[in-house]
Amino acid sequence: DDLIPVDKDSMNNLTVFSDYRLPQLFLSMGILKLIDTELENSIRRQAFIEAGSKEEIALRAASVLAAERVCQIVNERGAEQGDGAKSSIADIDYFLWRTCVKLDNEDRLSYPFHRTRTFCY
Repeated sequence: DDLIPVDKDSMNNLTVFSDYRLPQLFLSMGILKLIDTELENSIRRQAFIEAGSKEEIALRAASVLAAERVCQIVNERGAEQGDGAKSSIADIDYFLWRTCVKLDNEDRLSYPFHRTRTFCY
């Protein structure tokens, strides 16, 4: 009874979870490229990146923007092929996250996930 109802329109206003997996996937796939060599070295060495630092915020923000663009491309291609169904950002987020976990388990990613101690993700 204490649950807050969520309608479809509300779901469309959400974005991806800007966690540790999406940057790993986007960096490994070349969707994101780091120009900050210190940040790249920190990620590759699996050094901790401070929560709330400009580097951590940049990784999370870039991941949100990249995922939004992926969603846009998926929906544009679906429209071009006459498929009326649209993928929500929640669908894309789930697909990307599961893909990253699968590829990581298969040792097929070129970047480790970044290490940040936080309760946010």
